[in-house]
Amino acid sequence: MFLNKIPDKRNNRTLLVIQERYRGKDGKPHSRTVEKIGFLEDLKDKYDDPVAHFREEARRRTAEKKAAKNIIAVEIQKDGLLPEFLIQMVLASSLIIIHLPALR
Repeated sequence: MFLNKIPDKRNNRTLLVIQERYRGKDGKPHSRTVEKIGFLEDLKDKYDDPVAHFREEARRRTAEKKAAKNIIAVEIQKDGLLPEFLIQMVLASSLIIIHLPALR
């Protein structure tokens, strides 16, 4: 994700938006707006440097989204045994969520 500054020539103001790039079904790169933050001139009252603040926010969101892609869900069967290939996948992963079903 990245911070984009969009000039509004009619009002002589700058709109700040957080956008992300992606590839569409056609394989071509596109960008979409994730959040409209507001006008730079209005945000200067609340933040010392709104551009730097929201650039960092965009970087943080990018890191969170990348971390979320590294999640592997593993369901353990009643016998509690994992196949060897799943054990290797678990050991190679950085973040794991394990769902333990109720054993009856």
